[in-house]
Amino acid sequence: MIAEERAAELLKSVGCRVKTCQTHKEKIAAPGLLELPRIKRSFYYLNKLITAIDTCIEKSIDPWDDFKFFKISMEGLGAHYASDVECTFTEGTLIEAYDLDRIQVFRNLRFMEMSNYSLLELLSFEWPEMYERSSVITGEMMRYCDEHLWANNRTIRFPIRDHYIREARSSVHQVFKISFQHLSPLYSGPNKPFGFIGSFHCVDVPLADEFTNKIDFL
Repeated sequence: MIAEERAAELLKSVGCRVKTCQTHKEKIAAPGLLELPRIKRSFYYLNKLITAIDTCIEKSIDPWDDFKFFKISMEGLGAHYASDVECTFTEGTLIEAYDLDRIQVFRNLRFMEMSNYSLLELLSFEWPEMYERSSVITGEMMRYCDEHLWANNRTIRFPIRDHYIREARSSVHQVFKISFQHLSPLYSGPNKPFGFIGSFHCVDVPLADEFTNKIDFL
């Protein structure tokens, strides 16, 4: 996809190396990647990413400054955020935002570099299709969001215990240890939820079968 290659070129120009679906064969090999709804969705968000990076370059804004990059990206998406969201952006954290369909609409440059997914995959698939996580942890996350995030309408600590996730669709099936930090709502207008933004610390786990095969993702 030309848009993906263009986005990757712009990211490389600001010092961020990301993976792409470099050949037609690789695209075909990813089940469901060429379904029309996914193509439309990924094309839309890839162009939003290109616009955000272009804006950073034109205005001499460092996209590695997570909060500035986030603000520019949200402006492009027409999304609004809580006034206290800046506390989410602490040094060394990975930042990601999702819409209500659980499609990732924003990720900081550190996230892009650490992921083993291509940009196209990140913008095409829902989170549960890309990562495996314990259903117990997932249940805790959903309950906490339902009970606290939208009711408070502000940035909150996300006190979910540390746990492991695994890339379900990547070629390496990398395992990561996740430590959540903050969660904050996003809106498209007054009382109109758009999605949410979250921050977390992430450490990749060496791919040793003896260890990773014992991790419970059920």
